[in-house]
Amino acid sequence: MKSVSSLKSKLSLWLAIIIICFAALITSVAFYVIFNEGIEWQDDTLKQVAELISEQPNSISASYQYDNPNYNGTVGPIFIQMINQGEKEEERTNKKTLKLPAGLSDGIQTVKINNVRYRVFVKTVDEDKKIAVIQSTDERDMTAKEGTIIALITMLLLIPVMIFSVILVVKRILLPLAEVAKDIEQRKEPELNPITADNIPEEIIPFVMAINRLFGRIKQSMDIHKRFITDAAHELRSPMTAISLQAERLAKTELTETAKERLETLRSGISRSRILLDQLLVLARIQAPSKTIASSVSIVSSIRLVLEDILPLAEAKNIDIGLVGETDARISMHEIDLISLIKNLAINAIKYTPQSGKVDLSVNKNDKEVIFEVKDNGPGIPEKEWERVFDPFYRVLGNDEVGSGLGLSIVRVIAEQVDAEIKINYADPKSKSGLKITVIFPSSS
Repeated sequence: MKSVSSLKSKLSLWLAIIIICFAALITSVAFYVIFNEGIEWQDDTLKQVAELISEQPNSISASYQYDNPNYNGTVGPIFIQMINQGEKEEERTNKKTLKLPAGLSDGIQTVKINNVRYRVFVKTVDEDKKIAVIQSTDERDMTAKEGTIIALITMLLLIPVMIFSVILVVKRILLPLAEVAKDIEQRKEPELNPITADNIPEEIIPFVMAINRLFGRIKQSMDIHKRFITDAAHELRSPMTAISLQAERLAKTELTETAKERLETLRSGISRSRILLDQLLVLARIQAPSKTIASSVSIVSSIRLVLEDILPLAEAKNIDIGLVGETDARISMHEIDLISLIKNLAINAIKYTPQSGKVDLSVNKNDKEVIFEVKDNGPGIPEKEWERVFDPFYRVLGNDEVGSGLGLSIVRVIAEQVDAEIKINYADPKSKSGLKITVIFPSSS
């Protein structure tokens, strides 16, 4: 059985248990009190009947009187019997009366006749006569229990109402915590702003303040990390440019074939390093909080700018790359971020598409979404690696293409910042070949 871990559930459960325990205790006490009060009330009824009869003793037969006028279960049937002090035992035996013990004193008492218990109230009306008002204890106990049970059922019916009320109160008290949790859940990854402590119960404030301090330390650590990457990339960029220029000059000199091969390898390594530095700078920029307001950007215009920039890469591999369709849409985001997203997806497709391959970019839209797709006819990526390809520096196993491993990571960060959804699939699901990456943006309209 799964243990209860919810604070609301635990509070509600324990309060419900406490209510049930106290209700059981109160019910037991109430049963005892109400039952005894019922017995006392019925004793008083016997006394009142005796007082009423004693005012007109001649109205009662000297032998006995049985009172059962349409018994309705309120107090139970009552026997009224006259006792003659001088009456002999055989005379009382011959009468159709209850055989009360001789010598009963005045007052309330319990007697046993023929194994049946009776409650008897005796009152002297003159020197030789007494009135006995009699009721079976079984009848009176049953009547008292019925009244007690009715009262207890009413009380027990209140227990579910009380438990339900407790659950509502606990839910209302913990509502600020639920709102805080919702606020944190809806935050984007880089957001580490302090949690607002408004309307939070006083007992929870130290926990919230501790979380805020943790957020502060994490933010400080991330800022240091980002500054280090940015500063390192900037510091390395200048010497890398100088090395690249030296390699270009060296290529113009007379070199042996072996030296030319080694120089080409060097230039390729320098190019990869420069691309890595550029992407590190892009990643640091998009992860930093933006101080400018996003605008409505045409996605087709951004695609055309990217195609102009990367066309030489596609031509070098004789790849047919272009925009399919004429649908345009506007997206609310920074144009430089949209261009970075499109460019990284397109370069990734070119990189992993073989010679004379094909890369298609397309745009579709509906009332709520703008759908951008990049599809190639390359070998594709194994399905088990679809989630990991967006991790920084992750490289698909068994692929010899040169890359930094940051392109798709940049795409994911940009998409998360504008609440876009990324989907990855085979371009041809039947043959499980090619790659199709879909980015679904919320429409700015």
